[in-house]
Amino acid sequence: MPTFVYKTLAANGRGLPSTIDAPDRGAAVRELMRRGQTPMSLEQVAENGHSNGKAHGALAASAGAGTTGSIGRVMNLSEMANFIRELATALAAGLPLVQSLKTIAKQGRTPRQKLMLEWIIGQVEHGKSLADAMASWGRPSAS
Repeated sequence: MPTFVYKTLAANGRGLPSTIDAPDRGAAVRELMRRGQTPMSLEQVAENGHSNGKAHGALAASAGAGTTGSIGRVMNLSEMANFIRELATALAAGLPLVQSLKTIAKQGRTPRQKLMLEWIIGQVEHGKSLADAMASWGRPSAS
């Protein structure tokens, strides 16, 4: 069974990296949501118990080691937590990802937040995963 490394948002605003075994990416996300955790990122790192060489590096990167600098502070940690909560609620209600992001972007965000969300929406519409689209923007808040 494949192994996935994921990062969730903790109460203190920091990401908590961990791993989960699941038949596929969708099953991993469903299991995390069932546990009450909303993944900020999820990447397959091993297939059928055999590491593909990414496991250690991906887990270290999820913990914040070796990350690139922020493109600028767009959200504080509280705003980031609210954004993730709003996105999780919209997705749980059955809205498609892009529609959920567009709805959130319209809701009284700062110009910098709207710019970030428009960037992420454009990347997702062009086929990137949400995690890759968010990573392509950079860190939205200072840690």
